[in-house]
Amino acid sequence: MQTKNNITTHTSPKVVRASLRLVIAGTQEEKRLDEMEKRIRLLRQQSKRQLSKYVKTKTAAAYLDVDSSFLDKKRKEGLFIEDIHYYKPKGTNLVFWNIEALDNWITTKIEDSHENSNIIDKMFK
Repeated sequence: MQTKNNITTHTSPKVVRASLRLVIAGTQEEKRLDEMEKRIRLLRQQSKRQLSKYVKTKTAAAYLDVDSSFLDKKRKEGLFIEDIHYYKPKGTNLVFWNIEALDNWITTKIEDSHENSNIIDKMFK
């Protein structure tokens, strides 16, 4: 009994065709599984990137070189806007800060302070 590609040579043509269909279906299924695995990997990478832009309060405070209480106070005062600068998962006391939004906020503050200092400089010249 000789075997070629896991199909014995003494089998009937119907059995050979059925076996070939299984092999072909198996390779198609493998291709589908490979494609699904690629999609899953891509989704995981995207979700990691999205999650990595959010940090806990302590990390955000260290990033901005301020005290954690400053962020909490300003958040409660409404300086920081929920779903823009931070988000709070329902049912928890955790606050996650959007690093990009904090970057934009601090950049705006720095630009405003430079603009104000230029105005003050012009006033006293």
